[in-house]
Amino acid sequence: MQKYIEIRLLVAIVTLSEELNFTRAAKRLGITQSGLSRRVGSLEKKYRIKLFERDHANVVLTEAGRVFVEEAKLCLQHDERAIEVAKAVSEGLESVLTIGRSPYADPFLTSALLSIHLPLYPNLHVQLHSDFAPELVHDLPVSKLDIALIANPGPNR
Repeated sequence: MQKYIEIRLLVAIVTLSEELNFTRAAKRLGITQSGLSRRVGSLEKKYRIKLFERDHANVVLTEAGRVFVEEAKLCLQHDERAIEVAKAVSEGLESVLTIGRSPYADPFLTSALLSIHLPLYPNLHVQLHSDFAPELVHDLPVSKLDIALIANPGPNR
């Protein structure tokens, strides 16, 4: 059994889970409805998992499908991150440090971090990303952020 799933299959599953409609999902993907149906069916058959319950009028994500989609989205985020990092390196940037900050984080701390010059990393590029605490907490383990400055992260730290 093949160990890896093609990216186009992951994108198809995620898109269908967002639309819950084969026609709209196929249109978003720029493929035919039957092509989308074949992609979903082939993945379900190959791995013997039912991701969607469907009939002629409705598409519903199964519990297995919900979990699969969560993981597929993480995989696609890692893909995007790989491209971003590769682009940065090809542009001559030695390192990219991505800092996320919540709107409630101390602005002086943020400006202090941005003003630091590290002699060992003369080509360090710092990217600042603002979002709310739950999104920042989610972005750390999937490597979308290197550091997160969070004020009041909530009960589940």
